[in-house]
Amino acid sequence: MVENRQAIGYDREILTTGALVYTVDTAVRTGRGPLRVVDATPGSAEGLDDALFQPGTSWAEPATGTVISFDAARGDDLRVTVDPAGTQDPS
Repeated sequence: MVENRQAIGYDREILTTGALVYTVDTAVRTGRGPLRVVDATPGSAEGLDDALFQPGTSWAEPATGTVISFDAARGDDLRVTVDPAGTQDPS
């Protein structure tokens, strides 16, 4: 799942804008952690504080090979491309 996080409304105080990606494991019961945030910068000292993907980046889902590319931002809009066949190289 992809969520466009912008500094408006409920998120008006966030310091960084971008795309929040998370996976859902339907085999895990609610309350047991079925949602997992995908960190755009794994291994950074910031943990999940810098987890948002920025335009020009992409992520490949390891199990399926689906590639999600975060193409461009214009104002509060973020253009995202989903390649279910995984034919694009993630960057």
